[in-house]
Amino acid sequence: MNIVRLFIIILVEVLLAGLLHLLRFSPSSSAGLIDYFSQVNVDPQNLSDSLFVVSIVIGMPSLAGITEAFKLFQGFSYAMRVLISPSYKMTYPSFNDYKDAKSGKTNSTFFLEVLIASAFLVFIAYLLARASMV
Repeated sequence: MNIVRLFIIILVEVLLAGLLHLLRFSPSSSAGLIDYFSQVNVDPQNLSDSLFVVSIVIGMPSLAGITEAFKLFQGFSYAMRVLISPSYKMTYPSFNDYKDAKSGKTNSTFFLEVLIASAFLVFIAYLLARASMV
């Protein structure tokens, strides 16, 4: 696991959450850039919501990458290609041939880093939500 890449992923997720927060909780009209940022509603509950949404949206595909759940769709892809193009059956006579050609080592370390970063931000969002309830 690369610690620098983990921090970069956390930083990117926080920046995306900040952009989402600015888009969702900003005033509808403003005179200038300074007025725009001074009128943004910075509430712990709103920050928590933005962090939670971004971390879940980014974290769930990484969970699918770690478990290699995308391999489920290889059968559908093979069936559709054989139905659309009969010559495709010449290239891969059986599904096992297709699966062997498509099998490759996935970089599960990257997906694990994304999942850890997302779990960390979900925890931060939880703490912010608890702080806003007090």
